Amino acid sequence: MATVVEEISDSQLGIEGRTIGRLWLDAMAAERTNPAYLVERDGAWEEVSWQQAAEAVDELANGLLALGIRKGDAFAILAQTNLEWALFDFALGLVGAVGAAIYANSAPKDCEYILDHSEAVGVLVADDTQLAKLTEYRKRNPRLAHVLTFDDLDNLRARGRDYKAANPGALERAVEAVEPDDLFTYIYTSGTTGPPKACMIRHRNYYAMVAVVDGIPEFYAADDVMLLYLPLAHNFGRLMHLSGPYCGFTVAFLPDPMRAAEALQQVRPTIFPSVPRVYEKVHAAVVGKFDEATGVKRRLIDWALRVGYKVSARKQEGRPIGAALKAKHRLADRLVFAKVKEKLGGRFRIGISGGAPLAKEISSFFHALDVLILEGYGLTECTTAATVNRPSKFRFGTVGPALPRAELKIADDGEVLIRSPTIFAGYFKDEEATKEVVGEDGWLRSGDIGELDEDGFLTITDRKKDIIVTAGGKNVAPQNIENELKNSKFVSQALVVGDRRPYCVALITLDEPELVKWAYAHELGGDVVGDGQGLLWHGLSVGRSGRRSAAAHAVPPRRLGELLAHDLAHPRAFGTAGHLRHHVGHHTPEVTHARGADLGDDVVDDLLEILVAELRRHELLEHGELGFLTRRLLLPAAVAKGLGGFLPSLALALQHLQLLLVVERPLKLLLSATERVQDQP
Repeated sequence: MATVVEEISDSQLGIEGRTIGRLWLDAMAAERTNPAYLVERDGAWEEVSWQQAAEAVDELANGLLALGIRKGDAFAILAQTNLEWALFDFALGLVGAVGAAIYANSAPKDCEYILDHSEAVGVLVADDTQLAKLTEYRKRNPRLAHVLTFDDLDNLRARGRDYKAANPGALERAVEAVEPDDLFTYIYTSGTTGPPKACMIRHRNYYAMVAVVDGIPEFYAADDVMLLYLPLAHNFGRLMHLSGPYCGFTVAFLPDPMRAAEALQQVRPTIFPSVPRVYEKVHAAVVGKFDEATGVKRRLIDWALRVGYKVSARKQEGRPIGAALKAKHRLADRLVFAKVKEKLGGRFRIGISGGAPLAKEISSFFHALDVLILEGYGLTECTTAATVNRPSKFRFGTVGPALPRAELKIADDGEVLIRSPTIFAGYFKDEEATKEVVGEDGWLRSGDIGELDEDGFLTITDRKKDIIVTAGGKNVAPQNIENELKNSKFVSQALVVGDRRPYCVALITLDEPELVKWAYAHELGGDVVGDGQGLLWHGLSVGRSGRRSAAAHAVPPRRLGELLAHDLAHPRAFGTAGHLRHHVGHHTPEVTHARGADLGDDVVDDLLEILVAELRRHELLEHGELGFLTRRLLLPAAVAKGLGGFLPSLALALQHLQLLLVVERPLKLLLSATERVQDQP
């Protein structure tokens, strides 16, 4: 089955012969009056005009020419999301250099790999902390001739001004020499199955990607303000930053994603692109706040939600809302919804979700609150996106219909195939891998399993290579189970494993703030700590400083199941904690203790073997991000099912699971966002 949403030619879009350099110059010629960018300095958000941005990029581009940087030279950027990153990216595009983006949290050896593989002649780093990652590499690699920090950019701009005065017209000639088929950037994909691959993205690929909004005019408006925290080393964030000048909206850069909640209220954006985890956290916070309400206030919230869901259903179906329901909705908005929307800045028009799947329940809940979140889908190999829901054409639980000029087809085995002008040029230095994903007919094999409905909306069910086939021959889509588990506000992440095993296992991390709130609500008090035997709640009896004291009164040790299922008359015995240790940099963990009531040692060992293999497959045992994996609690599924009233989302998920491995504190990088779930925009 295939669908072609729209056939729009280059000439119709006006993008013939366009490059990213031309995109920037055309944007600067538009003489816009709204701010180009917003940046935070000394605690206040400052405007950057289009003229200021134009001068900066012109001087930086001339500065690069003064350094001897020419068309085809690779130049890396190692920094957080900020204005300097974006302007330098456009400067590289003007002179025809190829950007090689490196994630700001990359380990030194990962930085070295990209610098080596891309054959970079230079690198721009944010600060001395990032610079320190390259100390040893610079000693061994004289090819890296240009190492700049953000503090060096003023000098580079001054050098650019001098170069322009001495070489009038040099930049214009460099811009004209860049062709649409020339490379604009290398974007490195996850290295889960080996070293990271460099996707070669041409100028015409990204220009065509940005220009699809011309076929969806309702998506962006020139007076929009976008808050952007997404890493610019990722295709999703890169597309958003390139779209600002093309569409004319203002981009506010937020280097620290942990400050998103604060920045939403300060910047008051109309558009907010994000990975699902942020929306999941906001959802959990809102639901938690609603759950605290009692009496009349709780009845008011329930009434408002019923009204919101009715309005949402009619909007999705294209049916008129009606005067009476409109009046109720206005009242619900004033009494309930507005308070939530104010937390998002008060001007929130569209949320864009990508990079991983967003649960249908969450997008539906937000829409009931009059907050629209649109999910899209794509891969780096198709320059970010292939589908997206539209403001006037959306279906929750799907990733939307194909973008203009994109074609979708479902292969016989269920794999989603994509064909569009945005398909990349291939993997740098890896022709064999390129042939594996792009056929001679131009169809890109996404590696995702999906379904197309009669209206062309695509639903992604799982990664093709992640489909679990148990020893009994049962096919299990882990993504669906993981999403069900994560629907609980008490679960921060979930990972399902069990390929070629007699049963599936889920590793979940608990959301500590929500558990602490739950503990106080049930008069357990204190904070969550691990004692090596499960979870232990310490009730602090001295002061409110939050400091632990040896004199503090400790609640007798109780295991997780007893805490969460305290209302059960006779809590069952649960598995004792298993200590899973590993030495950083080693692949073989040292299991010091792993026994459990109701569980034989062989089952526990089998479970740990699966877990370790899975973590190693996703490179979580190689770089030391997880440190020591300790204080685990094994929960037999039969017991966990008794928690259904407390964790309603477990009901569906647990029918596929034999065991749960519960981790008491969220761990960094539990899931590899670009590989455990589909590589969406």
